[in-house]
Amino acid sequence: MEELIAGFVSSHITLDEADVSLIHPRYSQYKLKSLVSSQEKRRNLWLKEHKEKRFDHLNLQRGLFDIDDDSSMDVDGKKEKHKKLYYSEYKGYLMLSEWLIAIPDDINQNWLCTICPEGKRALVIAAKGRTSAYGRNGASIFSSFPSWLPGGSKLANRGKTMLDTIFDFSNSTFYILDILQWSIETVGLEAEMRFYWMATKISEDVPQIKDQCTTNKFKFVTLDHFPYSQLAEKMLVHPIFAGNTPKVDGILFYHREGCYVHTRSPLVTWLKPFMLPDILNIPVAPEYLLEKPPDYPNKMEAEDIQNT
Repeated sequence: MEELIAGFVSSHITLDEADVSLIHPRYSQYKLKSLVSSQEKRRNLWLKEHKEKRFDHLNLQRGLFDIDDDSSMDVDGKKEKHKKLYYSEYKGYLMLSEWLIAIPDDINQNWLCTICPEGKRALVIAAKGRTSAYGRNGASIFSSFPSWLPGGSKLANRGKTMLDTIFDFSNSTFYILDILQWSIETVGLEAEMRFYWMATKISEDVPQIKDQCTTNKFKFVTLDHFPYSQLAEKMLVHPIFAGNTPKVDGILFYHREGCYVHTRSPLVTWLKPFMLPDILNIPVAPEYLLEKPPDYPNKMEAEDIQNT
């Protein structure tokens, strides 16, 4: 089992150029041809291994669902060291995206899009009568607060919930990107099923989590996951969020069959709004083009790509 996991992890080390913390290769000095080929190959390999259920071994090896949440409440001097170790357990649990470099042949059939607000990425955990939020580095954002999520308060203390979110401080709102657990573990489910489960559970079980009150300290809003074919129409609208608060940060592209993994995935890709006309030939509202940094070229000619 250990050899299988080790081989799996080592075979999926992504190129630094795909890291969305860097400039998109389309607008940089990187050669596109090799990057396009690499992302296509890794995408196909990940899809194949998803179907073989090999990601289950990685999730079990990380022990995501076996952590005792009680330890984060220990804040006195003696237990502070243990608390820091506890927080580090959550480092790297959020799934990360790559730049969309290789446009999939099946993008119209098998890809879903999500328009994401600016904010802080957060792993939200509700269990044993309280809710906590942790950043990408595993550090605490909010150590304990009440919510209507299953397990998230004294009034909703049954079950356990784990959500992948973006927190906007300006309106005290968690925007829900994805779901890791809602009574049942969902990381092994395909993206389309996870999004359906998330939307159904929230609308039917806890519609009140969109409202802020003493028993639900922060608002929770589910982000829309929609087919790629609808992206062009949606990006002609500005603002997406009321009053342009928060602003749109970018667009995530999910393959319908992708499972949730605790690393960077070629089955989840990312673009900024102003990149859509050049890279996907999708028009956007003029306001998004104003956000283009001055050091980004207006367009890369097709012949330049072909000669890379």
